[in-house]
Amino acid sequence: MPTIYVTTNATVSQDVKQELLKELDSVVVKNIGKPLDYSMIIINDNVTSSFGGNSQDLTAFIVRKSYTPNIVANNFNSRQD
Repeated sequence: MPTIYVTTNATVSQDVKQELLKELDSVVVKNIGKPLDYSMIIINDNVTSSFGGNSQDLTAFIVRKSYTPNIVANNFNSRQD
């Protein structure tokens, strides 16, 4: 399930969060190629964070995670019998 986490020290209104959710849902569908039913967007605002030792400026950290199963070769036996 593709997941996008947005973490920021800014306070984000509910209206802006809803708009951001719609925009990021669109990004998942268009760029990751998964249907909307299989994606998750998480927005964490008003967190304590710093960048470069500065906690006064606005920061945002965005992570995209997507699970892809490992493809394993079928030939596990390399011995010659």
